[in-house]
Amino acid sequence: AVRELRVVALALYVNALAAAAQAATLASEVALHDEIALAVERRATAGEATSIEASLATLAAASARADLAAAEGRARAARVEMTALALPAGSSAELAPEGDLAIPPRAFVLGALVEDALAARPEALVARLAVDARERDREVAHRSRWPEVEVEVGWLHSFASLDSLFNQPEFDALSVALDVEIPLYLSWDGPLRAADAELAAAEAGVLAAELAVRIDVRTALARYEAARDALVALTSGPVPEAGRLESLVTTAIESGEPDVLTVLSAPQ
Repeated sequence: AVRELRVVALALYVNALAAAAQAATLASEVALHDEIALAVERRATAGEATSIEASLATLAAASARADLAAAEGRARAARVEMTALALPAGSSAELAPEGDLAIPPRAFVLGALVEDALAARPEALVARLAVDARERDREVAHRSRWPEVEVEVGWLHSFASLDSLFNQPEFDALSVALDVEIPLYLSWDGPLRAADAELAAAEAGVLAAELAVRIDVRTALARYEAARDALVALTSGPVPEAGRLESLVTTAIESGEPDVLTVLSAPQ
């Protein structure tokens, strides 16, 4: 349970940071669109821009504000979820995540990840413990089929009789009894077969749990590698180009000559 709560808390923290970063990016985009809309409106008033360009700029600014409102709502919801998990119920405080999501990319070895997960994942541990329990049950079922042998030993001491009519001398008596049951029940092996079936089911449960862990690790590693490759691809190409495009858009705004291409290129 503690492990699951830690995973949930980490996911909420990452989501809150991502939502805050997205809202901050969209806020700068809204400011850029507002500047473009004002510049286009000035050009339209001066007769240097068409009404289509002005409408496009206004529509783009409104769309950016709508995206910003949605992003702020997601950021707010992420903070509320994180606060509800971390603080007592009824608390008026609200947590605000700090930090960023910038981490250096890493290379993982699949085999090592799988071995660590198999050793630490609760479902795999529970499945292996279930096999141990079923093995003990089978051992009990097997030993219960052994025939019972009972040995009874008795000793009796009798004192001499004081009655003159029954002159009984003092004596000791030792008795030994051996009971061996006839194992007719061995013809019925239902409990043993049931124990064998439960053991087989538990072993299959271990295989299923380990398979699920392996699939989870492979899936998580594939997602991580895809995100890492996407990050490398973005930072090596589109992000620098977007930076240069932003400079061109800013220059066009400052010169008071934003055109349709500028308006359509601004979100990039």
